[in-house]
Amino acid sequence: MTGQVAVLTGAGKGMGAACAKELVRRGWKVALLSPSGNAEKLAKDLGGLWVTGSVTEQKDLQSLVDKTMAAYGRIDGAVISTGHPPKGQLLEIADVDWGKG
Repeated sequence: MTGQVAVLTGAGKGMGAACAKELVRRGWKVALLSPSGNAEKLAKDLGGLWVTGSVTEQKDLQSLVDKTMAAYGRIDGAVISTGHPPKGQLLEIADVDWGKG
């Protein structure tokens, strides 16, 4: 599949950055979110776009979606990564706890 668009959080380094690189290698366009600012450099290297922000902030997530839709007109996939996920049994974690990352 080529020409697809993915949004990735926690994409400044580590697993999120690796996923972004692989998606671009496979022909995807990427939109990256990272609180550290590392997503900016990576997005420029990959020809993508970025938002400096956190998965814990609704406004940052909305900005990522809005910027992606404005640039590409679609979102086909998402890689939601964070360095500090909530602890516990996956299906027992309350929705509110996912935003505390």
